[in-house]
Amino acid sequence: MDFFIITLILHVCGQLAILKLRIKNIVVHPRGSSYAIGQIVKRHVHLIRLTNAIDDMFNILLMWEIIGVSVVFCLVGYNVLMNSQDGFKINFLIYFVFILGAFLNLYSNYFVGDRLISESTGLCYAFYDCEWYNIPPQHARNLLICMSRAQIPMVLTAGKFYVLSLENFTDIMKTAMAIVSVLRKTSMKN
Repeated sequence: MDFFIITLILHVCGQLAILKLRIKNIVVHPRGSSYAIGQIVKRHVHLIRLTNAIDDMFNILLMWEIIGVSVVFCLVGYNVLMNSQDGFKINFLIYFVFILGAFLNLYSNYFVGDRLISESTGLCYAFYDCEWYNIPPQHARNLLICMSRAQIPMVLTAGKFYVLSLENFTDIMKTAMAIVSVLRKTSMKN
């Protein structure tokens, strides 16, 4: 299921990159700039709706996956630390591969969420970088409206309240390591 979500979000990111190229080439046809702006707005609205639909479908699944993988990560990390004195290298290797798989699974979701944020906010810069001063003033004002909407990033969320970004990924990993450390200190006292 994760690869399906990743593929959908990367498809939206690719479409946003294409849209940025169209925005930068908008001045090539100054007479048709009104039609071109209309097509860009329609495509942008379509991509916003597609992203919202993807988020509506998968936000609960992503929330439970993040919670589950975080708990498993903490418990397996604790198990590795507690059994590291026993000298079982094969168990350590199995745990390491398991933790690495969980880490990559979690990271991939946060990575595509971060890519979506950066590609969607990149539209604002594309509007700013296009040669808006070479088109009629009314169309330039329309570009300002488009630019103000493009400043709001498209996001992938977990449970509709937690944004998947690389910054939040580092927070999750720090928290997981802190919990493993607390569990280790608690068990060492006993």
